[in-house]
Amino acid sequence: MKTLKKIGVLVAAILLVPAGIQAAPTGGGPSVNQVLILDNFDSGSDRNSVGGTTQGDEEYPGGCLPAFASASTDVFGGQGKSLKLDYDVTVPNSFSYYWSKTGQSDIEPGSSTPLDMRSYHYFSFWIKTKEEAPRFGIEFHRDDDGNKFFVLGKDTVSKVPATRFVMGENTDQWRKVVIPFTSFRQFKDWNNIMELVFVFENKNRSKKGVLYVDDILFGSADPSGETAAAPIETKEVFGYFKINGAEVDGKTVSLGQQNDLELFLKNIPSNLERILFEVSYDEGQTWNSLKTFYEHRPGESYKYQWMFDKAKKPGLLRASVSNIHGVTTAAAGPFKLKG
Repeated sequence: MKTLKKIGVLVAAILLVPAGIQAAPTGGGPSVNQVLILDNFDSGSDRNSVGGTTQGDEEYPGGCLPAFASASTDVFGGQGKSLKLDYDVTVPNSFSYYWSKTGQSDIEPGSSTPLDMRSYHYFSFWIKTKEEAPRFGIEFHRDDDGNKFFVLGKDTVSKVPATRFVMGENTDQWRKVVIPFTSFRQFKDWNNIMELVFVFENKNRSKKGVLYVDDILFGSADPSGETAAAPIETKEVFGYFKINGAEVDGKTVSLGQQNDLELFLKNIPSNLERILFEVSYDEGQTWNSLKTFYEHRPGESYKYQWMFDKAKKPGLLRASVSNIHGVTTAAAGPFKLKG
């Protein structure tokens, strides 16, 4: 990945919120979780999913070199790309960072348009690393004076240790990180948010290593409490699942070369984050994403046209629902495939 020259006033990791992106809508009654994807890295570009610039720190002592990984074992969901952060802060008192702006560049070089995020309530991403309890920080910057620049010592910074928000300790799997906005205590509100930063520091135990990151996003639902953490039950949401226009009836389905998949949910729970069409080629031990949906509207179905590779063994197919904390439940299937 292309890295840019380090900016002198920047000493903390940055996450910028994209300008021009609309805030999540508000309203009465149970609401659908509105999700804003900051970056899924599939473009392989140093611009994120909302057009903001990204940058690693290649000036030592203390370095964080960003690259893109595409091997299926290093990408969340097994397809596309992920971000690989190779960091080294072994030199005493050193630090390093990777930042991503949440807004597109403004007219002046180095400026960007901040985002009003007052209708969002959590920040989330997936990681994979060899460390059971990786130590790094997550920092946000707020443009207090509205000049579209972040100036250290002038604008507000809020930082939390990511370690206590990492779910699980299995280093062979991707793990979800969900951080409520309320954990960033220095912010009185979430207007004019400019930047997000992953921060690595010598004072932490994690001084050198590789951190894979994928699907960085913001959500409007409340991430706390039993409702947010509860697995989504199939019987509460499932409407129908169709392949090539016909509802699936049975445990085995036949496929052509081109197949239209469609899932309809009769109910959209407030803690829904992802809908997935998934395939497994190892009898369900691992699942690879064919298509992931983060946008949800009551009454609409989720559709995907799948080009089936008949050179592969048939495997299994399913449609799944996943909550804010990454707990995934099969909504339809698994179905055994026949080519």
